Amino acid sequence: QFLPVPPLPFVAGTRDLRVELRRGGSVRASVVAGGHIEAFCLQPLLLPADGRFVGPGAGDFDPGRDPRVPRETGFVADDPLELAYVWPAVAPGRYRFELRARGVPRPLRVLDGIEVADGERTVDPRLQHLKVAGLRAIEITLPQADGTPIALGAAAGVVAVLDGDAPGEPCWRVDGPTVFFANDTAIDVLVRLPGCRDRIVRGVDGKQTITLEPGVPVALTLDGYRPPPGGAIRIELEALEDVLASRGPALYSAAAGGALGRYRSLRVGGECTDGGVQLRLPAPGQYRVVARTEAAGGTRTGLAITPSELAVGAAGGEWTVRVDRGR
Repeated sequence: QFLPVPPLPFVAGTRDLRVELRRGGSVRASVVAGGHIEAFCLQPLLLPADGRFVGPGAGDFDPGRDPRVPRETGFVADDPLELAYVWPAVAPGRYRFELRARGVPRPLRVLDGIEVADGERTVDPRLQHLKVAGLRAIEITLPQADGTPIALGAAAGVVAVLDGDAPGEPCWRVDGPTVFFANDTAIDVLVRLPGCRDRIVRGVDGKQTITLEPGVPVALTLDGYRPPPGGAIRIELEALEDVLASRGPALYSAAAGGALGRYRSLRVGGECTDGGVQLRLPAPGQYRVVARTEAAGGTRTGLAITPSELAVGAAGGEWTVRVDRGR
């Protein structure tokens, strides 16, 4: 384990290029989680005290390349369950330790003034055997996510912990009927599942089952246009204002074993059959109409649609859309 190496300019053909690797210092912390679900949800972070952070890039969050995340996790004790976390290569300086629970917007504990010296391991007493009063597992059961195919991409089901009305991150990408969080207080959540209306539930604690109502019904009839032989027409509605898409939070998938890409947009769509498509939206609002043809060989061609936007009320509705031209 070594410190990240800054960009090193060189000319093509250069030989005997010297790259110096430094280990810096290291930091160890241990946390009394209490139970396995709490331990699974905990996320300790080590951040520069000055607030400056140079991440692995502007792309999607990747904990394997994020220097704030510990590289080593070990077992300390079983009853109660205690885990040790190690950052083996840390640049000398002053740091802030944050103990977070995955997806919960606010940290559980914050410790400032963690000093790291070159070539030494920091075992600050404040970081050892950390306990969070009231920490407990929160288990949410979603019956409508049981036994149904899990949608990917823009149609993915998610559960976001809210700070007021703002979602924290990472959001939990729904890939089964059970979702786990941990916190020292009850949490507020936004639940989104394909085909259902969004639901915000306040004060979720312990074990709780959450059911959703069917989504806002929208029927679109395609006027006077047929796909090429062997092809199909797909129509999608993209939300112009969406609390998740506007913030683009990172997603976490237990089934995938870690972080995924960010939540990019809210799109709900389907292939036209019998001249139209039936959709269920998670919420009323303003939606952009997106359409394309999909040929048998995989070729996709965008279509200009009138109207290009729909104002969908709480009761949904029926619309006729017309193809203007290919694009």
